[in-house]
Amino acid sequence: MSNKPSKFTPFKGDHPYFKDGVAYCHMDYSKWTFDNDPMNGVIKSTISGRLKGKKYCEPHHLLPVVDFAQQSEAAKKMRGYCREARLRVLNAPRLETKAEELSMKWLSTKLTTIDPNYKFSR
Repeated sequence: MSNKPSKFTPFKGDHPYFKDGVAYCHMDYSKWTFDNDPMNGVIKSTISGRLKGKKYCEPHHLLPVVDFAQQSEAAKKMRGYCREARLRVLNAPRLETKAEELSMKWLSTKLTTIDPNYKFSR
């Protein structure tokens, strides 16, 4: 068992078990998820990861992993962040104007050829 002190995070929202404004440790949140659904309980480290940097624990933080992931993906799509959008930006042409295309054409060619018989002398 580790010697780390327990991390307490206050709960915020409507819930049948947890009271609004009362701080609970991450293990309490985890135990509740396993007591209500032993097959889909959320382990303490997952709860800690979800709550890292958050001021409050909300009811959606206690969802099983699959439901939480689906909710997160739905939220990303609502904000316009999805796989299709990433691929569209990733595959977009970087050269936007004819001037940029012409510039790249000339910048990618060799300036001179090196004479193999050239000898450097001082």
